[in-house]
Amino acid sequence: MSASGKITTLLADGDPLRHDELAAILNAASETVVAVCADGQTGLDEIRRLRPDIAVVDLEFRCSAELRWPAG
Repeated sequence: MSASGKITTLLADGDPLRHDELAAILNAASETVVAVCADGQTGLDEIRRLRPDIAVVDLEFRCSAELRWPAG
């Protein structure tokens, strides 16, 4: 949770329209979108760096040998 008490959310989705829509919905719900990422590797890097409360990730991102989503 951010210092303001808002839930922090990261969006990782390859479809710009979809992540823009999700960001608008979450911002309207008083959540703080801390990052919007267009690919899985950037999403993972930003999750590690920003430590959001929630990460909404496109399940169609393919994992490579270097891309391992953390458990939990």
